Amino acid sequence: MKPSVWTAGSTIIAALCSALSAHAVELPPELQKSLKAYQINSAAIEQGTLKITTTRSTVTREMYSNIVLIGACSRLWSDARRGWGPTTINSIEVRNAIGAQGYSFRGGRKECAELGNLSGGEVAVRKYVDAHTWVCVAGNECRPRRPGEVFAGDN
Repeated sequence: MKPSVWTAGSTIIAALCSALSAHAVELPPELQKSLKAYQINSAAIEQGTLKITTTRSTVTREMYSNIVLIGACSRLWSDARRGWGPTTINSIEVRNAIGAQGYSFRGGRKECAELGNLSGGEVAVRKYVDAHTWVCVAGNECRPRRPGEVFAGDN
């Protein structure tokens, strides 16, 4: 190959690698610690979404709620500054082992703070989480639940 072709090819490959890695953000250490208790296969922050893949074949509503509340949001309740670090998270997506099924909590710091300050106990928390939950079906982008829809993970 001519030197100019090699240089152009190397530059393009380097730019692509840089662009791809720029979309993923390292998980803050406190968040890594809190997610360890769950059967997590992988977790990454991509374009403001905390994407969690479990080792389970089905993500149940209970599992999803626990990961959102205790695994992610509770870190902000105990230490808002260190919990997520400077990372921006706008949604928390929890999917099964193959990424085909799951749920997405449409919210970030503000919504987690609201959850931590709710009164009314478990019923109020469940209503709040339900109001902010989208469904992830057949490996597609998560979307709002349609009236009357029932999924594998629903309790």
